[in-house]
Amino acid sequence: MTLDGRVEILGFHGSPGTPREFSLLDPLLNNARISCSPRSSLVAAMEPKLVAAKVLLGFSWGAAEALLAAAEGAALPRALVLVAPYVFAPDVSILKRGLLRTPALGAALLRKMGPAQMRAFAEKSASPVAAPESFREYCASLAQPGILAQAVFEKHGKRRRIHDALVKLGTAKVPTLLVWGAEDQTSTRDGQIVPLLKALSIRQELCLEGAGHAIPWTHSGELSRSLDEFIEDIREEL
Repeated sequence: MTLDGRVEILGFHGSPGTPREFSLLDPLLNNARISCSPRSSLVAAMEPKLVAAKVLLGFSWGAAEALLAAAEGAALPRALVLVAPYVFAPDVSILKRGLLRTPALGAALLRKMGPAQMRAFAEKSASPVAAPESFREYCASLAQPGILAQAVFEKHGKRRRIHDALVKLGTAKVPTLLVWGAEDQTSTRDGQIVPLLKALSIRQELCLEGAGHAIPWTHSGELSRSLDEFIEDIREEL
């Protein structure tokens, strides 16, 4: 907990993504403060932060990373927040992994295709609302071979670990806030939300009508209010 009484939350950004995803949300919060670092694949390297943070927050693929950190760390968190969670990702084909692992060819492909892909990503993620200019600019900044390659590889081969994490966290009944967009084309209700509702101890659920995937950018006000209410509800358990 911070000196002003706000709860420290450890954030896990999306993929592709950076800690900047929480830049609009954090200033709006009254009961919490979000800290987020670039992704580390080693839970052990994050252990000091995990111990200090009693609440973990994951956006998009960051929800999967938050679940893994929560279940595989030295101690369970007191609460979880999952925003537009994209947890159940298909494995990457051998051909695609092979191409991207070829240094010159992989970088050349991503450099050529990346800008167009990220423009489409911005529109799809914000839909059904228009993508804010700040979000378009942010997505354009992600069109870098290193960032895009990481986004491919970090989702591969984690299905069993995610399944085990969900079983552990569900059994422990870790209170969870689940926020999702009714019009999300990425984190669909049947493919992503329903399995989490069944597996975890959902203390609060917020389905944002008219929202897509990029909730921290398009619905930061509603998200911050929901998060403040959740923190207030569980404060005595922290």
